[in-house]
Amino acid sequence: METNNNQLYLSIIVPAYNEEKKIGKDLEMIYGYFNTQKYTFEVIVVNDGSKDNTVQKVEEFKKNNPNVKLISYQLNQGKGHAVKTGVLESKGKYVFFVDAGYCVPFKEIEKGINTLNEGNHIALGSRHLKESNIVVKQPYYRTLAGRIFNKIVKIFIGLHGIKDTQCGFKLFEGSCARDLFKRQKIKGFTFDTEILVYAKKLGYKIKEFPVQWACDMDTKLKPWSHTLKIIMEIIKIRFSKP
Repeated sequence: METNNNQLYLSIIVPAYNEEKKIGKDLEMIYGYFNTQKYTFEVIVVNDGSKDNTVQKVEEFKKNNPNVKLISYQLNQGKGHAVKTGVLESKGKYVFFVDAGYCVPFKEIEKGINTLNEGNHIALGSRHLKESNIVVKQPYYRTLAGRIFNKIVKIFIGLHGIKDTQCGFKLFEGSCARDLFKRQKIKGFTFDTEILVYAKKLGYKIKEFPVQWACDMDTKLKPWSHTLKIIMEIIKIRFSKP
């Protein structure tokens, strides 16, 4: 997979909030995979107001890896804001964002790149395709919350045909990503849904691909305690325009 010499091939966006226990290992695994590939890449870590040693861990890693860029701000804004910040700073032909915690092996990105090369603008890693391989299942309450969320999204927002809007393993054609994320208004967890709604309205082609996935039990999303906020965000998305 050769790239134009004048353009970076892949931008990897890593949102991070209080990830001192994970971020060092995640960066090592990112580099362990992408340093073996033929294409060029950059890693943009967005520190979303962490109160722990996340920044120090990234700064330490940066010393030996100059293509890591750290963007940091003091006030926690939300995962959606962090991803938007990283995407708008990206330079890659393709943009990839991934959750901390290594839920999906990075080798799965090649399926996503192939999906984009088929003429799609957005490639979504999906846990809900029959070809997907779930190695570590979610607790039942999170599975139930996810099913309820997907039902609400399909009925209230109309994202029919997309089985998994929330998997944190997504690839975009670069100019598409930067166009969509500059329109993004949601700062919280449902920003994925907002971006996909805008993509549909603007005529971008979206396709899911199967992934191997293992649940990260140490997630920042607490489905039931965040219920009201999620509902308010969904209502906002329903009536929002790109």
